Amino acid sequence: MKYELFLDTLEIQQKKVIEYLHNLFLSFPQVHSRMRYKIPFFGRHNWICYLNPRKNDTEELCFIKAREMDDPRGVLDFRTRVDIAGLTLTSIHSIQEDIIIELFNEALMVDEEIARSKKSRRR
Repeated sequence: MKYELFLDTLEIQQKKVIEYLHNLFLSFPQVHSRMRYKIPFFGRHNWICYLNPRKNDTEELCFIKAREMDDPRGVLDFRTRVDIAGLTLTSIHSIQEDIIIELFNEALMVDEEIARSKKSRRR
């Protein structure tokens, strides 16, 4: 599924949140987006996070390697998951950009560490 078709399936509030975060994440150097499992994933060396629209008109920003990330504010919710944790967003007004940027930067650092360790293992 293409990103534009995905957006067409969303409610207006969900669409605003997803577009906002999509543009924010792509503003980081070397970050790319790709549709996987019919939702947008973001990565650099590896997949970092994804945006998951929920049935209750909310969205969940999920970090794939959350177990390895620092979350000093304690905003990530693992629910029943082992490695993936998310932050539920209810509207464009619920976005706390400073927290999201902080978490995204932390996820990028974890991604960089993983990429470095893979390179050193290949040598």
